[in-house]
Amino acid sequence: MLFRSIWVGLNPRYRIGELTHVITDAEPAVLITRTAIGGRRYDEDIAALRRSAPSLRRVVAFDGEPAAEGVEPMAGFLAAGAQVSEARLAQARAACGGEDPCLIVYTSGSTGAPKGALLSHGGIARFCLEQNRLWPLDPFRSLNYFPINHVGCVIDCSLPCLLAGGALVFMEQFDPICYKIASASLTDHSLLRKIRATGRPMILSTGMSTGEQIKDAVGVIGTQDLIVTH
Repeated sequence: MLFRSIWVGLNPRYRIGELTHVITDAEPAVLITRTAIGGRRYDEDIAALRRSAPSLRRVVAFDGEPAAEGVEPMAGFLAAGAQVSEARLAQARAACGGEDPCLIVYTSGSTGAPKGALLSHGGIARFCLEQNRLWPLDPFRSLNYFPINHVGCVIDCSLPCLLAGGALVFMEQFDPICYKIASASLTDHSLLRKIRATGRPMILSTGMSTGEQIKDAVGVIGTQDLIVTH
């Protein structure tokens, strides 16, 4: 973020249409990527993004990733950066900051195609300072389970922790041992059935629910491995 660059996160669960929308809209010059996550390989997705986004000049894979055509290793990318002089680094740092753009976060697209929201260095820094003032932690160690395209990942969890000199741990995969159902979702019986089908224990929060709503929800999911809280 020190070199007038703008960071955009991509959700690894995105399908090619969603990835293409963000890449062609944001027009990044560099894509830093995983080439495989779980059972999914990204070779074909990366090739398709290269074809659809002429702005992409370099595609770089993290260390330890399986090789993919047209993708360079992180070691070479970092080695090239090490050749930049200290004077040039200092000049680049001095030339950015304040209200310069720093990050683009794309909306969920619930009312149309996802739209990019542009956030500034200064706005993010002020938020982080205020959050750390209101909720000081010592030692500061944060577990981040959000996808990297989510504003909660970058702004709420990652940057306040890093600004405070804390340690940040990313959870590779979110695999809960049980599901907590918010009171407002007790009437969504299709959701309740879908979660019950996972076989995981369930916790019903009932603070805003009526007695009839609670009774109906329990009737849908049964009482096995169920905790009801108020």
